[in-house]
Amino acid sequence: MPDPSSVATFFTTHAALRAEKLLQTADIPGKLIPTPRHLSADCTLALEFPSALQDRVREILDRHAVETSGMYCLE
Repeated sequence: MPDPSSVATFFTTHAALRAEKLLQTADIPGKLIPTPRHLSADCTLALEFPSALQDRVREILDRHAVETSGMYCLE
């Protein structure tokens, strides 16, 4: 069974792209995906990453003032 994933959603495409770059710089596996409609309608891109790293991702995004519209664990 694969490890659970989390998704960060954003208000803007710029924020999603910046978040992806910050995770790459921090060697955190992540990828941009289409935002699941049941999670948000704010931006068409979301960032998927391992759920085990959710606290670290939140800390990195907060430190660099990248605003999310939400962070969700996918089952």
